[in-house]
Amino acid sequence: MIPESFPTQARIIRSSDGSKIYADAAGNPDKPSIVFIHGMTFSGAVFDVIFSNEKYRQEFYLVRYDMRGHGRSAKPDTADGYASQLFADDFAAIKKAFKLQSPLLVGWSMGSTVLADIASYLPANTIVGAVYLSALPYIGSVMGRVATPTMSNIIRGLTCDESVSRVVDAAIKLTENCFTDSATVAWETRCLWLGMTSCQTPAHRVFLLTRLQNPDKLMELGAQGLPLLILHGTDDNIVNGEVVVEEMKPHFRDLEVVMVKGSHVLFYENTEEVMDRITSFMLRVRTNETKKLMVSFASNSLLMYNN
Repeated sequence: MIPESFPTQARIIRSSDGSKIYADAAGNPDKPSIVFIHGMTFSGAVFDVIFSNEKYRQEFYLVRYDMRGHGRSAKPDTADGYASQLFADDFAAIKKAFKLQSPLLVGWSMGSTVLADIASYLPANTIVGAVYLSALPYIGSVMGRVATPTMSNIIRGLTCDESVSRVVDAAIKLTENCFTDSATVAWETRCLWLGMTSCQTPAHRVFLLTRLQNPDKLMELGAQGLPLLILHGTDDNIVNGEVVVEEMKPHFRDLEVVMVKGSHVLFYENTEEVMDRITSFMLRVRTNETKKLMVSFASNSLLMYNN
């Protein structure tokens, strides 16, 4: 049951191209805001374990949305509908609709790629920092190194347009391999996660996996000091975390890397530690931002005084 101290606010938000994007928020709007973005084939519902927790609803303003091509959001039927700028515009629309001021971005798996879209098309101060959960950092050549052999085989099945049974089998394998031991996960949860995959066609997945992204601006933001926390599961069957760290470390001067016991869905299997890490990261990042503002204010005041 979802606590009612801060009732969930669900909205359908129009993006720049008119596409409808589903989003919802829970928690205290006066608290620091966090935007969660799910992975490929799924939806924001994967974060129910966090959004239904009264503690996190008290401490944060939690926002999540279904990426275009997923869940309850629009699923364009042409490649143009998956342009990088549109993903950035979707995020900007969410931020505006919920009146978020410099939120923390938490991307899981493919959801992490949205950071590259934001970096390319939105102002540098759009977010206060970012967290990669078992992340794919961007769409491009890095995918062949980040994806495990298991995931590479699953992708071939998910994008097959010749056999329904092969697509369904791949969706089942994806869901199972997200968890350390799917047999221990509640039947209702497994059905929910598998059901989310049925909201896409293989064609939608191809558009998502082949959309054009330029990571240059993302790396520039890292060099400028955008804080990035990488959390990766010790038993991840989907993503090779070492490759992600190797890819990002040379470019991000404010980088934290933490291995967390768990699988690809470490936020589900080890919710408390993941949220504790995110909370500590958020506190440090916001404290540093406050210090920067104070220094800037003092400098400007001194200039005005001298003039």
